[in-house]
Amino acid sequence: MKNKIHLLSIMASLLVVGAPCLATDFDPLSPPASSITGADESIGQFVLAVQQSKDISVDSKNINIVNKNGAVIITGSVASDRDREEIGNIAAKCGCVNVRNKLTVKTTSKNTDVSTTNKN
Repeated sequence: MKNKIHLLSIMASLLVVGAPCLATDFDPLSPPASSITGADESIGQFVLAVQQSKDISVDSKNINIVNKNGAVIITGSVASDRDREEIGNIAAKCGCVNVRNKLTVKTTSKNTDVSTTNKN
């Protein structure tokens, strides 16, 4: 349930809501078709692909995805290097360009949580 709520919040933050429409079929949660760009569609596909992937740990699906000045920036903590790489691969397969994978791999030692960053 938590993943579904997080997915909905990501999807809602990605949508660009246009000016209010006076038409009777106006849905405030759905932007006008003209306001959705190819980048928005790619990011939407990326979000869904990550959430639906069986190759990525559940602990690695709570990530942040931002489209900023044409760059797709991915941040957050993931469970493994493999999950980090797989998320980057999914972004490329979904058509996201100029991807900056800033995910950190969270590792646990005896008494301390340590995050490592692999910069791209």
